[in-house]
Amino acid sequence: MGEELIRMIKERISPLVYQTKKELEYKNENERAAELEEFLQTLHEIIEDIQNGVMDEWECGELYEDFKKYEQSGTIIENLV
Repeated sequence: MGEELIRMIKERISPLVYQTKKELEYKNENERAAELEEFLQTLHEIIEDIQNGVMDEWECGELYEDFKKYEQSGTIIENLV
């Protein structure tokens, strides 16, 4: 489950957060853009924790299901940041 979570973060969540951050910067909504930058760092730390064995399969599965639920509802940024 760890590899699936890493793939989800790298291929779907991070690009969405990055794109939204850039749009906010363009609109001069810098405070919200900074929050998204922090969230991108958190996503990077999650990947490191998975790769270093800090997160077990159960934790990865729970986080994967949460991300998937929010992604499918179209509210991932609102619910996670």
